[in-house]
Amino acid sequence: MEKGGDVADYLATHPLKALVVNPIYGGSLPTARFCAKALENLGHEVESVQCEDFADSFFALDKVTRNKQNKDIISALFMNFMSEIIVAKAAEFQPDLILALAQAPLTKEAIARLRVMKIPIAFWFVEDFRTLTYWKDIAPAYDYLFTIQKGVFFDELESIKVPNYYYLPQACLPSQHKPVVIEDDEKGKYESDFSFMGAAYYNRVQSFPQLIDFKLKIWGTGWDPGSIIGPHLQNEGDRVSSDECVKIFNGAKINLNLHSSTFHESVNPHGDFINPRTFEIAACSAFQLVDAREELYDLFNVGEEIVDFKSMDDLKGKISYYLEHEDERVKIAAKGYARVLREHTMEHRMKEMLIRVYLDNFEDLKKRLDNRKPKIAHLIEQAGADTELGRYLAQFENAKDFTIKSVVKHIEKGEGALTKNELLLLMLDEVVKEGANS
Repeated sequence: MEKGGDVADYLATHPLKALVVNPIYGGSLPTARFCAKALENLGHEVESVQCEDFADSFFALDKVTRNKQNKDIISALFMNFMSEIIVAKAAEFQPDLILALAQAPLTKEAIARLRVMKIPIAFWFVEDFRTLTYWKDIAPAYDYLFTIQKGVFFDELESIKVPNYYYLPQACLPSQHKPVVIEDDEKGKYESDFSFMGAAYYNRVQSFPQLIDFKLKIWGTGWDPGSIIGPHLQNEGDRVSSDECVKIFNGAKINLNLHSSTFHESVNPHGDFINPRTFEIAACSAFQLVDAREELYDLFNVGEEIVDFKSMDDLKGKISYYLEHEDERVKIAAKGYARVLREHTMEHRMKEMLIRVYLDNFEDLKKRLDNRKPKIAHLIEQAGADTELGRYLAQFENAKDFTIKSVVKHIEKGEGALTKNELLLLMLDEVVKEGANS
């Protein structure tokens, strides 16, 4: 633990260059984006391989042929193509760490080629290992594997000789998942007695008809508008953005959180992993009813910070009870909110991941970072120390944090007319902002 503290202290003052590899699509894509943001919030320099930009091509190729053998050949070629993009990005960025999220299109062969960089390559498998089993093929190729399940999964990983695996549950990103006030013109859309946000997995389709007597709003994709629950479907069943999710969570008196299952009729009696929604709803200081999960009790004080249910009858009884007891809902939600901010943010997870990765590589990490030329020194060298821009940049040589944002803050605090270099930097900042919002 003492050495872990040393690693954490060192990383607090020595930023890493981290490359995050996004999946092409799917539920782990938001998590990849939240990881990148959390690493940035911790002061690290982050680049993302935005594989989702190729999603249209991926789906278009899937429609080329119905012949399975040809489909597999095309899919393998596409994976190799995406892997080449990731390798090229890594060669250009020269990261200290590569973090791939579940379903990132990174092949074993590409991982082997990335090893020449002599940096840790980590994989956060934020999926159910029983449902998506491709981990058996890819997990041993990574230096570090992080999972949202343990127990039996750890036994399986041990059996295929995965070298370093650790439990790392999902989390919230407080800058995204937070209490918000629903504007008057949106109250009719987002406010509700009882709300669910998620896709139409088998257990939900089978069990939700039991809930139609409540004023239930259902958000998400895959639902049949012609079914008995069709009248409860919102937004025409379109995909919901992360910002809309926050409004949905904040607008509901009760948020239903039933973990997905492809074969149970309702609650999975052996459910273990905790989905991101559990933490995200709590981070909105919103009340939720979540199906009982083995690992929930390690992460929350159930009954005081969050409320679970073990069957549909149990759920219906608790819906009725908590709709009538607003004061209890508010108290429980407030305690859950405090718990996630204290222990379950994405920044907490990224800190823990970095400690796990560098605990046994601390000396190598220090050697790598201590020998790196500071970013400002590199920029001055590129501009020319005797040029007008080089002399302007020289004033930031001793700055602890040198970014465009920090320079803009420095300019905004200044007095008098702006210099040519200051105008150029302000214009660059606006270009960066426009690019981020486009």
